[in-house]
Amino acid sequence: MAKKVRVAILGGGMAGMAAAWTLSHATDGVDYDITVYEATWRLGGKCASGHDVALGSRIEEHGIHILLGFYSQIFRILRDCYGELDPALGFKPFPQVLEPGDQLQLPDKINGSWTFWTIDFPPNAQIPGDADPGERDFVGAMLNAANTLVGWVESYEGLAQPAATHGTSLLAALPAVGQSLADTVLGLLRLIPHLENVLRNPPSLANLGVELRHLWMAIWFAGANLIGILKGGLFSPDKFRSDGLNAQDYKAWLVANADPFPSKELTVESPIVNAIYDLCFSRQPGFAAGAALYDTLMMLLLYAGHVFYRMAGTGDVIFGPMYFALAKRGVHFRFGSTVQDVRLAPPGPDGVVRVDQITLQGEGRERTPAELFVQAGNQPCWPSASLIDPPVGPIVLGSGDFDYVISAIPLGALKTSAPSLVAGLPVVSAAVSGITTIPTQSIQLWFDQTLAQMGWTSGRLMLGSFDRPFNSAADMAQALPYESVAGEQAVMYMSDVYTGDTTDPDGALAIVQAQAISWIDNSLPTLLPQFSWDRLLDPNNGLGSRRFAAQYARANVTGTELYVASAPDTVRLRPAADGAGVANLLLASDWVQTEENQGCVEGAARSGVQAAAALIDLVSP
Repeated sequence: MAKKVRVAILGGGMAGMAAAWTLSHATDGVDYDITVYEATWRLGGKCASGHDVALGSRIEEHGIHILLGFYSQIFRILRDCYGELDPALGFKPFPQVLEPGDQLQLPDKINGSWTFWTIDFPPNAQIPGDADPGERDFVGAMLNAANTLVGWVESYEGLAQPAATHGTSLLAALPAVGQSLADTVLGLLRLIPHLENVLRNPPSLANLGVELRHLWMAIWFAGANLIGILKGGLFSPDKFRSDGLNAQDYKAWLVANADPFPSKELTVESPIVNAIYDLCFSRQPGFAAGAALYDTLMMLLLYAGHVFYRMAGTGDVIFGPMYFALAKRGVHFRFGSTVQDVRLAPPGPDGVVRVDQITLQGEGRERTPAELFVQAGNQPCWPSASLIDPPVGPIVLGSGDFDYVISAIPLGALKTSAPSLVAGLPVVSAAVSGITTIPTQSIQLWFDQTLAQMGWTSGRLMLGSFDRPFNSAADMAQALPYESVAGEQAVMYMSDVYTGDTTDPDGALAIVQAQAISWIDNSLPTLLPQFSWDRLLDPNNGLGSRRFAAQYARANVTGTELYVASAPDTVRLRPAADGAGVANLLLASDWVQTEENQGCVEGAARSGVQAAAALIDLVSP
């Protein structure tokens, strides 16, 4: 008979789901009895989404959620998950639920007016989830980047006509493709003086055209990164996790590699650099250089297939399918179960500390699919609010109820959900007090015309670093087949950092709504010149800005909703999955040490896999 191990997973976000998935597929001969405790009525955490059945079954998200092409762990889990689903449930085949994206727009403000710089990324034949992170060819990526940079420099010289011909010298210095790893690295190192010479010849700011302006931004960005990578010997993932590198801010690291000539606006404060910060809500706290550099390299140079993939709702594409696949494998779910503490027993005679009690508020039973899901787009989907309102009471789990605990509790919620862990574990206390969390805000707008009809002309809209307080915007038309909003022709999502003066959820939402109306009046027409308020869909036919009341807004200000940043000198505070120092406790969440060290769904998934792998190592026969 297989050894039985009872596992309590606290939190139903991506980290908890990845942990449950990994344990339920373990082949070590152990029978894992898994129960997931989730405070809300649905899975997903910060990535949860739901359908508002009263308003055309529209999808309502926490913000703009996409899957970047370099993600590997989450793609692998999803691909395998879809392979196990019962076709009768109605979920589409996995390849059909992702919409590839190869185009980004970078807003660039020139003399007070916005222009939109469209960047196209070439697709490749790689399949997301196929390659392991350790198989990625960093040196080859650097070589490809250097070849691309040569082309930019040659184009730049043709426009700016500087005295030197650095494009030719760079080309001559490039190592031949196909040499040994050592020779390729040596050849790349020989590029450094040539790159430095290129960056000493900036264009004149007088009468600077848009094409030359953008070309120099790209050259400086690529050159500064390459110089720093080559000088630092950053040719493997572990190099990017050093404390010294991550103690620096990414912008400061760039400037240390290349002077910001001819201006900061064209170099370290360019739309390229600022978009990297805004993608991770990191303008104010800063961005640890190692984490920023690694994730940027992965995103721009080592993506599989396409640079990113849109989805029609994270709940529909990720967490609904994962619920059904895991439930089929015997994983138990306790929704409406709010963790209130995770108690540590005093050290035993052997000095070992263990979790001996978990207290919750909950309903104490497992909900049925009919109590969890609505039908939308011919498949079961999470609703935007709980379908039932059961009575809840105190629940106490003792050592007879679990053998191991995986805490997938968000960083911002630990003080209230696990105060004993914060008080009793130095690594958790250090993370809670030292890692930066950021409140965010978002809005969604539904239109009766397409974005093109309202004047957008720069391709499929996906941009960052635009006007605050909603500086990122995305065309999310892929959601339309999953919705039935009368007259709907387009939907846009916008997001940004929340900067209001209250964290009371109701007060914060009122601030976001007021900011949204002002932004729509003053900034949205820059993107959509033909926009007017009557383009917004409103079943109540409100006049002017009153139509915003029928749109969707969020203020993500509570502990479970906060974004986890990688500010300078904080990466070292991220504990390992097995780093709590408690015999039966593993840690999983986007604040745990991972390859990405970033508040992203891939980092959360990887943390869950790491926690499960550590548990498997502990209990395997």
